[in-house]
Amino acid sequence: MVTRISLGILPASVIERIEIIRGPGSALYGTFAEVAVINIITKTGKGLQGVEISSQGGAVGNNAIFGSRASVGYNDLSRELDISANIAFAYHPISNRIYEDFWGNTIQLGSQNSWRHFQNISGKISYKNFYFGFNRMNQRWISPDDFTTIFPANNQGMIVNKLNHFMEGYQVGNRFKLSDNFYFIPRFEYARGNPVTSKEIPASNLDENYSTICQRFTPEVSLQYAGTKNQLDFGAGFIANTVTSFARNASPAMIVAAGDSTSFVRRDAYYVFGQYIRKFAPFVLSVGGRYENTFWGNAFAPRAALNYVAPNQKFYAKLLYGEAFRVPLIWQVYSAQYFTTNANLTPELSRTFEFEIGYKQKGNFRISTNFFLININTPIVYLGTVDTYVNFGNIRSLGAELNTEYKVEKWGVFGNISYTQPLSEYTTTDFLASDRSHFLALPALKINGGAYLDLPRFTISTYATFIGERYAQTQNFVLNNDENNPFLETEAYPSVLLQNVQIKGKNIFTNNLQIGLQIHNIWNANYVLLQPYYGGHAPFPLQDRQWFLELKYKF
Repeated sequence: MVTRISLGILPASVIERIEIIRGPGSALYGTFAEVAVINIITKTGKGLQGVEISSQGGAVGNNAIFGSRASVGYNDLSRELDISANIAFAYHPISNRIYEDFWGNTIQLGSQNSWRHFQNISGKISYKNFYFGFNRMNQRWISPDDFTTIFPANNQGMIVNKLNHFMEGYQVGNRFKLSDNFYFIPRFEYARGNPVTSKEIPASNLDENYSTICQRFTPEVSLQYAGTKNQLDFGAGFIANTVTSFARNASPAMIVAAGDSTSFVRRDAYYVFGQYIRKFAPFVLSVGGRYENTFWGNAFAPRAALNYVAPNQKFYAKLLYGEAFRVPLIWQVYSAQYFTTNANLTPELSRTFEFEIGYKQKGNFRISTNFFLININTPIVYLGTVDTYVNFGNIRSLGAELNTEYKVEKWGVFGNISYTQPLSEYTTTDFLASDRSHFLALPALKINGGAYLDLPRFTISTYATFIGERYAQTQNFVLNNDENNPFLETEAYPSVLLQNVQIKGKNIFTNNLQIGLQIHNIWNANYVLLQPYYGGHAPFPLQDRQWFLELKYKF
């Protein structure tokens, strides 16, 4: 099963593979599919086939990290039955360094003031053409950052700004065969959660979405014709978005108009979509589109792609064009979390052009180059100057990426290079560094690479990311910019290399026991998180060197 619900964070150990769908394929997925669709496929019962238990323990500096996971899977090929389930939890501080805001306040991060606690439970079952899946994620964390300044500590020197966010989703559907080539596919999705800024102990009666619960109901039906050379998908659906929110004193907590508030808001949307695929060797033509009618506006998103595969199956090329739109999240519009609200948000629109050419040989070697142009109009962004979400400006970028991979039976290497630049004459100044040649917080150059060696009793692997020079606001801008003296000022942050190393021992002491050692950021590079807007956030320490041991046993 491939879930299409926004489910938050999944533990990497339960992921089987990740699919990225570009072009018209993402027309089937809806309003959040702007540039591409990322499908995360968790492990199946066939892949697990039994019970798997793992535990991890290690440290970030002198602060402990730990976690555990249990997975179970069952597969009966003759009955077309597959069942799998996972449960996991983890605890770790995000840094061991000192954080300093732009006003000179400092705090020692670590297990007291920067911990994260994560829980996840998921499962899925498929029987013939029926499927059901669920996923629930819960995150608790302590935030030392009170938006711009360090959150004041209590008398014991501890931060009490605790946040608690959860999200859960369910999906059920079936694929009924009407004839040899025709199928009827009904499905239903339900998602429920609270905003990521939900505080466990609010500071005031109207503060930070204290009891806000967001829900989304999505019934959908579609028809599919799957022929030898032609495939046609056509469908329609309905989306009901609801938010229920009360303040601590039980009064309504959502602002719907000047001076008016409510405890319940519902906004509906209707959509239709279609996709046609035609195979005429050596080409494959795909066209698709989606029309959505929402409270915030209507939009049509057409998409098209032309794929070419050479007769020798070695060379291939893709030409993609797509339009998409994204409606605002309902709590972004009506939440009383921010002092001012904007009920006039409209969908943001994007256009994407891509061209990819590649070469592959015998499954061992692959290389491809992709060129892209992305244009986003009236993006929905958070502006710290007005404490709310607004449609603001335009973003246009041009870039290219190179991917390569070589693998044989026991070892392999892979790499990726990407370079992106803003088209400054078409991009709003507030998204750019003061030199107008770089996006705020984002590197123009990024390089990923790795290698692995699979021996009979051990597997050794390494993965590294080079992050090029980045730009962010200066302390001078934060302290001195105002209405009477407006200016934008940024400074460069140096390039950084993050490298991870992993060693796994297989069948240690017994045939089913695996022992592994992982070291993240082995060189302890000084990485910081930069904010992609002009506001009050100082660079936040992140990705410190950490190590942990993992024991995994399979029954």
